[in-house]
Amino acid sequence: MSDKEPLLDPKKKKLNEVSQEIYGSKTPSLAPKLIVLLSIALNIAVTSILFFSEAFRNRFKRFKSNDFHLTALSRRIVLVTYGGVYFLRLSFSTMFFVKRKMKYQESFTIFVWLSIIFNSFCCFAVGNSYNNLLWLQLGLSIAFYLIGSIFNTGSELMRHFWKKKPENKGKLYTRGFNSITRHPNYFGDVLLFSGWAIAAGWWTLYIPLLMFSFFVFFNIGVLENYLSEHYSEEWGDYKKRVKSLIPFVL
Repeated sequence: MSDKEPLLDPKKKKLNEVSQEIYGSKTPSLAPKLIVLLSIALNIAVTSILFFSEAFRNRFKRFKSNDFHLTALSRRIVLVTYGGVYFLRLSFSTMFFVKRKMKYQESFTIFVWLSIIFNSFCCFAVGNSYNNLLWLQLGLSIAFYLIGSIFNTGSELMRHFWKKKPENKGKLYTRGFNSITRHPNYFGDVLLFSGWAIAAGWWTLYIPLLMFSFFVFFNIGVLENYLSEHYSEEWGDYKKRVKSLIPFVL
């Protein structure tokens, strides 16, 4: 028995299978990626039309106040701008940075999840238009959105250029934003969607909370299982030094 590999715990074995299935294969997966991007574009187009549709806004006329049109317009412009920037940034990241295999099932799941997100933002924003979009609220929203976007795409850019250097081939990237959080892209997503939710209406904060929970209880465990195997010599020390998601906290 000593010459044989130790038996893995069933949960660990299943985790290994899932992580290898998701991160172990490097293929273009062009069609599933295009489905994701088209789903984002479709959702942004539909919600934008609804934002500026008088008939749709009239469904919320019981909330209407004297400054409804001015307030609704400012809120809608902010949210549509967020959607456009998100689409452009994610299109770039998906096509240039995502090297792992993406299945059609995953692209469909992302489509459903994004549809829930965009339609929640749309409905709550229009229904919340009777409240003024306060300067403090707008400032917090923009700050969270911009910082989150920088963390998300900035970390990918820095890692990409660092990995392109021959001397860094096969090494774990621990610099830049990755020196304060092991998953700066996940942290960025939570921040930017929090900013988005603040602009849409406080009730939509359930979206970044769900996202945070999914990252903590699923994504991070699966990805780190793969990274610990792939970078076995460096991972242990890195994991001890750097927090998983929220810099210096969690």
